Formats: sequence, C-alpha cells, structure tokens
Amino acid sequence: MALAHASVVTRRAYRVSTFETGVWSRKPSRPHASITRCPAAHGSAVGIDLGTTNSAIAIIVDGAPQVLPVEGGELTLPSVVAYKPDGRILVGRAAQRYALSHPSSVLSSTKRLMGKTWEAANSEAGAGATLPHPALTDVDGWAGFRLPSAPPTMPPAVASEVLRALLAAAARATGGAPRTRAVISVPAYFDEAARAATVAAGRGAGLESVRLVHEPVAAGLAYGLDLGLQQTVLVVDLGGGTLDVSLLEVGGGAVEVLATAGDPALGGDDWDAELAAWLAAQARRAGARLDAGDAGVQARLRRAARAAKVRLSSCPAVDVAVPGVEARFRLTTQAFDSMTRHLYRRARETLDKACWQAGFDLEEVRSAAQHAQRKPRRGGRAG
Repeated sequence: MALAHASVVTRRAYRVSTFETGVWSRKPSRPHASITRCPAAHGSAVGIDLGTTNSAIAIIVDGAPQVLPVEGGELTLPSVVAYKPDGRILVGRAAQRYALSHPSSVLSSTKRLMGKTWEAANSEAGAGATLPHPALTDVDGWAGFRLPSAPPTMPPAVASEVLRALLAAAARATGGAPRTRAVISVPAYFDEAARAATVAAGRGAGLESVRLVHEPVAAGLAYGLDLGLQQTVLVVDLGGGTLDVSLLEVGGGAVEVLATAGDPALGGDDWDAELAAWLAAQARRAGARLDAGDAGVQARLRRAARAAKVRLSSCPAVDVAVPGVEARFRLTTQAFDSMTRHLYRRARETLDKACWQAGFDLEEVRSAAQHAQRKPRRGGRAG
C-alpha cells in the first residue's frame, strides 16, 4: 500500500493529567503512573475533536466532560467552510448548503492535507487518492487551494474557521467569553508538520494555548480510565478522510502505546466517492446526461451517496434518488460491499500492520474501542 504508512512506538506510556480546567491532555511519563486531576480553573479550557468530516467541542462540568451544542442543538459541526464573493465566510451546515450552488467556493475534508507539502499532495493525487478539492495549488511549497472568491487558502486557515465557529458556539452555550486554551485531538500518525499546522490553526482561531493529544490515546483514556485491570485494546478510528489504528495497554492509571499505523488517504470520503461513481453510472444507464466535469453535479452525487451510505448502515437495501434524475436506484449492502471491497482490504492491511508491529495476531486482541463514522459492515469483519 503506497499511501499507507506505519510507525511503531515502543512501550510509550502516558500519564493522565489535566490542563487548566480538567480537560485531559497527555504527558510522557514512566509506565503505569497514576491518574491525577488538578483543581478546575473556571472557564479556561476546552477539549476539541477537530475532525475531517465533523468537529465537536467539550468542557468539564462537575468533573465530567460535556459536549456542547454548536448548531441548532446539534453536537457536531460539519468541517466545511465556504468563501463568498462579498468576503463573508460560512461554516458548517450553512457552508454545506452553499456548496450545492457554489461547490468550487467550498472546502471540506481539508484535514487530509494538513501540513502536507505541494509535492506530497501531488503524489497522493497521482496515486488515486480522493482529495478535498480539485483546484490544488502551491503556496510557498505547501499544499493549498485555488478558490474563485478568495486568495490561495491553506488547510490550517480552513481549520481556523472551524475552530473559531466551535469556540463561538461554546461561548454561546456557556454564556461566557470565548475560551482561549484548548486540547485538540490529532491522529497518531500526524508528523511534526501536521501537528505544527494544527497548532497554527488554533492560534489563528484566537487560542492562546494549544495542546495536542493523540486521538487513539484519548479513546484509550475514555475506555480505560476507571479500569483496574491491565487490558490490551485495539483502537480503530476510521474517519471521514483518514484511518488511524493503535494498540494500547490501558488500566492501572496509565495508557501505553504499543504500536500505531495509519493511512492518511483512506476514510469515509473514499466510500462516498465509490458510491457516487456508481450512482453516476446508474443514472447514465437510465438515460440521464450528467456532466462529469460539473462541480455542482459531483457535489450533488456525493451528497446523495453519503445519505445512502448512512441509511444503508441500518437497512439491508435502500432506494437512492439522484438530483435531476427521475429514476430511483436500488442499492443493497452486498452491492456496496462489492464496490468498496478494495477499501476494506486497505483498512485491514493497516490494521494487521499495527498488530504485527506489536507482536499480536489480530484475533488475539481481547477488546476493541472503535469510534468510526457509520458505515455498512461496521460491526463485521473487514476483509
């Protein structure tokens, strides 16, 4: 797998500590150190899940994390940003709606290119990766995007807009001033450039202090915080744009990373792309004339594909309507599995790689913590 990569982390442990208000952060420490919690400093910090597809923000209330509403009572904010000709910027669902009529002015899934050089982004595009926007450009050697209504825009700037919207929503929900300190989760495979870009995004959103925690470590902490027994846990994070797999030992007040592996170019967007291509083929067979180069057509196909994928997670078959086409197309889980089998195979290879590096056979891992987005076969075997 040319696009997948893995790194082994040998017996690295993390002590659970706190950052200002009891939001969890990570600090390297001796193995099996104890869990501590500092007294909360009122109104200082937040925890942020800055996702490829959706993002969320939380605070500590009475010693427990509480996810805050961000849009109309929803607990997640789509990581989508639109740039209008009048200079206004839309974030979240408003940006998604704007994308239906102005797709070339909207950016989504830009986390895939966080901290990527122009050369690396071009290499991934040449290898067939699904990229967040067709108009890539070189911004001082870094990957960026050409937009009709804005100067060349880089992924950290897009992330700053998402973070700014989350912080504003948190201020509204808590009735206070915007928070200026945050812990942001990042994939375990993020290199120093990607981590630095994430911190820069936080600074651009007005955060004075930004700390990062690996997403699988955060999942391990949530899973094993109160466990007295040592357990080996497999954490599989199949998100909108990336796959992150880690083997952890949790319990006894510590989280120990045994191995990590990841594919930065595999996620829900790829399942959506396969399904959108299938829908386009079905529509053409039904006599529809679809312009493959029309960004609006592609945006509508992806939207229909994503909705069908979610529905298919709980139904064996669904009827899918394509905007502008009178016919409806029957999609079954079997057909979906068949058209995306190569994606499951890539995911399984990454999973096996992490287990192999830690000296485990996949079947020997005793328990799994998974926070993947909804997909068919989510509870089944990949491969």
